[in-house]
Amino acid sequence: MHADVLFWQDFQQRIDPAKSYLYDERGFFKWLAHINAEDYSKPKQSTLSVRIADQILKHTLPVKYPPSQSTQANSRFRSEKMKYKFGLLTYDTNNIGDEIQSIAARQFLPKIDIYLNRDYLCSVRSKHRIKVIMNGWFTSRPENWPPAPVIDPLFVSFHITKSASKKLTSPESISYFRKHEPIGCRDYYTRDLLRDKGVDAYFSGCLTLTLEKKSPDRKNRILIVDLNEGFIEGIPPYLLKKFENVSHYVHFPIAKNFEDFLRKNCRTVHNFMEKAKLNSFLVFLLEKTLDNALDKATSAKKKFRKAESLLYRYCEAKLVVTSRLHAALPCLAYNTPVIFVHENLNNPRFKGYLKYLRTFSSEEFKDKCKEIDWNGLFENPGNIYKIRKRLEKTCKNFMDLETLRDETETDMPTRIMGKY
Repeated sequence: MHADVLFWQDFQQRIDPAKSYLYDERGFFKWLAHINAEDYSKPKQSTLSVRIADQILKHTLPVKYPPSQSTQANSRFRSEKMKYKFGLLTYDTNNIGDEIQSIAARQFLPKIDIYLNRDYLCSVRSKHRIKVIMNGWFTSRPENWPPAPVIDPLFVSFHITKSASKKLTSPESISYFRKHEPIGCRDYYTRDLLRDKGVDAYFSGCLTLTLEKKSPDRKNRILIVDLNEGFIEGIPPYLLKKFENVSHYVHFPIAKNFEDFLRKNCRTVHNFMEKAKLNSFLVFLLEKTLDNALDKATSAKKKFRKAESLLYRYCEAKLVVTSRLHAALPCLAYNTPVIFVHENLNNPRFKGYLKYLRTFSSEEFKDKCKEIDWNGLFENPGNIYKIRKRLEKTCKNFMDLETLRDETETDMPTRIMGKY
């Protein structure tokens, strides 16, 4: 029998059909290099390789090969679906409500390969497609939309801010959305905006409703989260002593243009501050703003830690009073009693959520402040179970977790892509 036929038969017999290593050309010839050609009438290995490659191409079933020992030690060979990378959104803002959105998305990722800057998704480059849950507020940089083709997005809990609506409803953007339908929207405003452009969109709810409770013991603690000063004035002084003020801001809001300027000229500004005799308040303002600008490139982990710490406090609080919807919704997920106070409860962003919250308009809060049960001895109205389960199912189906979780390592991300 001809040498290449003998070789081919022996090759098939040596393969362990129980292994799941798929054949590829490089792997085959690497395996072939370790075969002693003397057993096959000493044919020239290069000629033999070509003949066997021809045999392989004629076969319809995938050919399997044993990996090298180093390959077995380092990682398990993955199927086609495992060629995906998994990305998590990061942000340039000083509002850690954004990081809370990413923490909610992170629950459904088998691992995090890469951090992606939300406002610079158009600049992402990768040899592999990247699965990303696109939830939260979009975007402060509409000129950088749509994302790069390498990103495989799941649009769920997606919000388009009014300042970006023109760009995000342009023909190019609408074409992009249609490729990734249906679009799960965080609010009815975004849903209606996309539906008016012919996009299949639906109200999905906010992904923070899926946050898992850490089960800490309840503390005798009432948190006030970014409540307007006018609302705080309505609270009796003896009650204020029992409250703790909390903010979603890492520092404080600053003008974006000023922040960009400082990031580019931070050393010059610092030297100027040292030499110039400025009044103390201006020095304080510049130092705080400068710290924020200098910290941008390395603050992702810091802001995530602050967001996690804040969520833990929501989880253990006796009661939370807030004007921030995205402080109130995690409280619903944790079953923490929450009071939502806002001057405009008819804001379209709130539609779909108010039935789950105990709400007060600004006037109602001032009038009924003394009647409120400040011991937190009440349950939040409504039940978020159905909306929560729908969100979980959507994300798990996108990630195909039943298949991926056992196959995927839980290594830490090594880099951040996009501008930061």
